[in-house]
Amino acid sequence: MKFIEHSNSVYKSNKKFISPKQKKIRRIILELSIFVVILSILLGILSEVIQSNNTLSSLKKSHRLSGYGEYKIAYAVSGIGDNLVLFESDIGETLLEWNPIVRDAISGVKMLYYDRFGYGGSEKYKDKTSVDTQVDVLNNLIINTGYDGKQILVSEGYGSLIHMEYLDKYKDKVGGVIFINPTIFNHSGINNSEKIKNEVLGMYFKLIATLNIPKLLDKFSCLDNRFIDLYRESAVSRNLDNYLSRMMSRDYYNTVYNEVKIRDKYLSNIDLSKFGTYDLPVIVIESESNRNSEYERMLKSHFSNLEIIYFETIDDFTYNHSDYLKNLIKNMNSRLVEYN
Repeated sequence: MKFIEHSNSVYKSNKKFISPKQKKIRRIILELSIFVVILSILLGILSEVIQSNNTLSSLKKSHRLSGYGEYKIAYAVSGIGDNLVLFESDIGETLLEWNPIVRDAISGVKMLYYDRFGYGGSEKYKDKTSVDTQVDVLNNLIINTGYDGKQILVSEGYGSLIHMEYLDKYKDKVGGVIFINPTIFNHSGINNSEKIKNEVLGMYFKLIATLNIPKLLDKFSCLDNRFIDLYRESAVSRNLDNYLSRMMSRDYYNTVYNEVKIRDKYLSNIDLSKFGTYDLPVIVIESESNRNSEYERMLKSHFSNLEIIYFETIDDFTYNHSDYLKNLIKNMNSRLVEYN
């Protein structure tokens, strides 16, 4: 019982008395809990770094490596022939994007495919990167491998930025081009809601890279990376597990985020008129949703020998239409051989 000051009545207090000793014990328990949580996070990050380094090391050992300054880039070669097919992937993709195409040789061509820095078996590039840097990396790779002959450029999405700039700088080396969903040309058709979606996705990738939680999200099926799902279901590679592990690393998601920023900056400043007109066989594979006369006129202003092929959907094109793409490459090479 306790008297209330300036009152004749009494009340019963429900508040328990906590001694200084009990308060000290509770504070110690709270501090230990916080310490354990922080320690667990740090150990998780350390474990992830070690595992990521081991994965990268394994991938590097299973690929051919080319140098670019102090950095190593992983690449592979398939087929035998005088002409060289160069593949360039979309954002978030690895050389496994071309897995269905390169598993079987295409008559008359050698095929060169690689992981851009930060993907697959290639190291993370710590210096500032741009499309121009990536063009230089590609040209350096070709020089280091020593492969010559006319080149057929095959790219998807973001890869079209690199291949178009490469074509502009080294047009004498190129005999033909195949663009799949060429971001460099069709980006103006992306509506505001799609742009907002891309921005949110980019911030999401940055966030999970910062928190270093991709593998945790994957365990609960919350990672939402369609390339990982695609590779698990359809890719055939002895390095598949290592590729999937690398695609759940901090380096991977930082690279995706950085390339999104590079793409947006490049597209906001590009003047397509600088490219002029090219007289070489060019095939553009597009979605039916992008079919319109203005877009076609723009493409024809750059390529006098142009063929546009529309599909209802071009998602995961190299997996869903691999035989079709192989035939396009084979036919384009036959045209080059006949022409030469």
